[in-house]
Amino acid sequence: MTCDEVMDKVYETFGEQDVPLLLRIRIMAHLHWCGHCAEEYRKLKILTQTLTHDDFFPATPLSNTDNIMEKIERLEEVKINKEHSVVPISLRRWIIIGFIMLISLSSMVFGMDFMKVVSTQGRSFLLPVSLTIGCVVTGYGAMFIGSHLKELSDRFLH
Repeated sequence: MTCDEVMDKVYETFGEQDVPLLLRIRIMAHLHWCGHCAEEYRKLKILTQTLTHDDFFPATPLSNTDNIMEKIERLEEVKINKEHSVVPISLRRWIIIGFIMLISLSSMVFGMDFMKVVSTQGRSFLLPVSLTIGCVVTGYGAMFIGSHLKELSDRFLH
């Protein structure tokens, strides 16, 4: 193994307990014979010991932590409220867009290039086209119903 490969494996598996025995032996053998990699490994161990030591990060007063966490929670609530306050497309626009989409999908069979493809590929070409039109119309209808669920349930259930 090259030095780069060994150090990549060291960084990937550092601190893990279930490193395969053969890989651990290969890494340790390389670190035993390569001074540069051994020095990098030593620095990595010192760094992790320093960062995990309790005195590295000074303790903060609990009141500041509580205040900060309260502000973060309020900001998250505002963000969630903004995400849910999306202005829906009006019912009239949904219907107009639906008609335009339906007319454009159904009128594509009248195009010259489409008829040329059908004549060269045969009528079996119409099956994927029909499935595509059906999927688009069904998806559009599902999005319409999903975005106007409350209005539709109020209109039809009461």
